[in-house]
Amino acid sequence: MSVPPHTPFMRLRGTHAAAQTISCADTSYVQMPFELMQYIPMQAVVGGVFIGAASGIYMLLAHRIAGNSGALKSVVVGPIETTKAALTLGLIATGSIMNLVLPALFEAPSAPSLGVYLGGFVVGVGTTLGNGCTSGHGLCGLSRFSIRSLVAVPVFMGCAIASATIKSGVYTFGAPVVAGQMDGKTVTTALYTFGLLAAMLLPAMLLQRKDIRDTYVGGWVGCCAGTGLSIGGMVRPSVITGALTPANFDSTLWVLFVTALSVTFVFYRIAQRSLVHEACAASGGVIDRKLVLGAALFGLGWGYTGYCPGPLLSTFGANPSDLATLLCLLGVINGMQATARVMASFTCDEKGNTSGAPAQLLEKESSGPHYQQFSCQLL
Repeated sequence: MSVPPHTPFMRLRGTHAAAQTISCADTSYVQMPFELMQYIPMQAVVGGVFIGAASGIYMLLAHRIAGNSGALKSVVVGPIETTKAALTLGLIATGSIMNLVLPALFEAPSAPSLGVYLGGFVVGVGTTLGNGCTSGHGLCGLSRFSIRSLVAVPVFMGCAIASATIKSGVYTFGAPVVAGQMDGKTVTTALYTFGLLAAMLLPAMLLQRKDIRDTYVGGWVGCCAGTGLSIGGMVRPSVITGALTPANFDSTLWVLFVTALSVTFVFYRIAQRSLVHEACAASGGVIDRKLVLGAALFGLGWGYTGYCPGPLLSTFGANPSDLATLLCLLGVINGMQATARVMASFTCDEKGNTSGAPAQLLEKESSGPHYQQFSCQLL
């Protein structure tokens, strides 16, 4: 059977009559043309519910925005917060566990390249300049009625579509990916994981010290979001590029995003009625060039690599030895660090000397008008 070039890999438990099986590092992979790949809407919905619940419960219990790029930035740039570090570790750990339980959720390792590193670097620069990604702006920001997020989301979505389409080199509409059904093992895993996460959430109600409780909740949120990203298909770059390009349209991303946003929105309204002021954005959010440029760069890098920080961390946890994933993650980290240093170089004291570490500058950035507490009228 002839297989078209640049065909993505899909890791499967079995073989397909029309598929070409290859062997890679003692693991069986199946190389499948786009038209043979299936999109499973129920998995996208289930993944969206897990992700939305993670974002909403983080606000409800910890009064925090579940931004994956912000959590990673806290770890690699600073200031380090134990809550964000726990969220980051939760994403990585869940990727490792899900790969053991359901390895078919992840794609086979791709070839490392300079382009993968540069794409990750652009993602790191963009998320640092724009203070957010698909989780912080896309889910939490929109649920908070943030004006900044209302600007950032269409900018990075549009740039991601352009980037992915140009990379694919296909500008005509083809047949959409065929819808399939969720298999029994994935259903069982999702149900058991839901029960386990529900049980793990109970101790958070008993912890008295806020710092310990918030750290525990941060780790729980990372595990819950990581589960949703894995089951929902966000850890497969081909799913992202399929949703952003017209050739063989895959609606997994859009179904998951709408589901996650709906669930997050409901939790945020519950938090709002519970007088959690952070659930509604402060008025007077600043729309500046840094926000627009950051959102555009993030979209370009996301569309090119198929990764934003959250799924990238879970994919790294699933296969830490994958050089392409490592390069992309290194690029994101270097992009964040380089941007922080450049931003810090423009911060001067009254004598004209640079003052403060990059971490201090980012802390100041994060305390601006769009992060202030704001008590909005209850809906």
